[in-house]
Amino acid sequence: MEFVNLCGLRFSGRISFGEEGNLNCSYCACDNWQLSNLDMPMMEFSHCSVNNMTAVNSKLQQWRFYDCNTSGDLYKTKLFNVNITGGHFNPVMLDCVLSDTNLGTDPNLPDNNLHGYKSFKKIYQAQGDDVIAQKYFIKKTNLSVVD
Repeated sequence: MEFVNLCGLRFSGRISFGEEGNLNCSYCACDNWQLSNLDMPMMEFSHCSVNNMTAVNSKLQQWRFYDCNTSGDLYKTKLFNVNITGGHFNPVMLDCVLSDTNLGTDPNLPDNNLHGYKSFKKIYQAQGDDVIAQKYFIKKTNLSVVD
């Protein structure tokens, strides 16, 4: 979908995609989403606004955020193989689990993910993934020096 207003959607339960593919949003407004007990793989956002998203007891697997502004609250949510590149990733994450989830950089996009780096460092460190936590500490420190 391109240039669609998807604000205020509510998702819950298991949502699977078949041979038709997954859900892709480009240049969409996806604000105020409510995710409750959601298990949904393969969602992609590109150049979208994903502000004030609330996820509770959900599993986000293979989600992609490219140059998106993302905020909200993630509580007791698992992020597996999620990639965030560019944009501004700033949700409050409480009791979340990260696995193979990355905040990447793209030389063509401004890197505004200082808050995301801090959150990922803290969560990975709490999980005992010290090597990954150190990577986000270095990214956070380098971004803080530039600002």
